[in-house]
Amino acid sequence: MAQFRQRGKSWTYIVDMGIDPLTKKRRPQISKGGFKTKREAQAAARIVELEKQNGTLIKESDMPF
Repeated sequence: MAQFRQRGKSWTYIVDMGIDPLTKKRRPQISKGGFKTKREAQAAARIVELEKQNGTLIKESDMPF
């Protein structure tokens, strides 16, 4: 489930990644901001949540050049 915050005039989403079944520790949250409307942030968060469910989510920091 995503959370949404308004920071000034832009919107930010925060998606909770849950608990890692192997280590039993919490996974880091994914957040992104700079959306002009809440609806844009909701659409982007929906995409991240679908990728999380399908197992195709790759964090930008883990991508090779």
